[in-house]
Amino acid sequence: PKLKLWIMGPTDEDEKYAQECFDLVDSLGVSDIEFTGRVNVKEYLGRMDFTILTSVSEGQPLTILESFAAHRPVIATDVGNCKGLLLGESDDFGEAGILTHIMNIEEIANAMLTLAANEKMRHEYGENGYRRLMNKYTIKQMRSTYADIYRELTKKKTS
Repeated sequence: PKLKLWIMGPTDEDEKYAQECFDLVDSLGVSDIEFTGRVNVKEYLGRMDFTILTSVSEGQPLTILESFAAHRPVIATDVGNCKGLLLGESDDFGEAGILTHIMNIEEIANAMLTLAANEKMRHEYGENGYRRLMNKYTIKQMRSTYADIYRELTKKKTS
């Protein structure tokens, strides 16, 4: 009963899909869902208990990193690098959210209920994500990774 769901993102990029979403919420008579449109996510992150990314395709999802920066756990589908971000890749920071299967509505809903009901878990996952972010996804780390890539490419070109 205390759940409020903000669905963020532009509604003008695929107006037909957006309208289908609006119609579905109306037909369900759900009053605790708000479509925000395009927003500055920083204005919302501090008010959220967790974020949800239900993509069917991703690469390196910035949404998850933004959530970690705000010490927030994430529920995400197992696409792109979501698994690595939530569960870790050769680190011992611990879980930073709940990974679900693509399009598994029941599993996603159960993950939402689990995090909504467990403040201690939310806090622990949020801190784990923040530590992972600060250890592996800083600007300094990104610059170093790109420099290594460019050095490697340069070596291949001159060989």
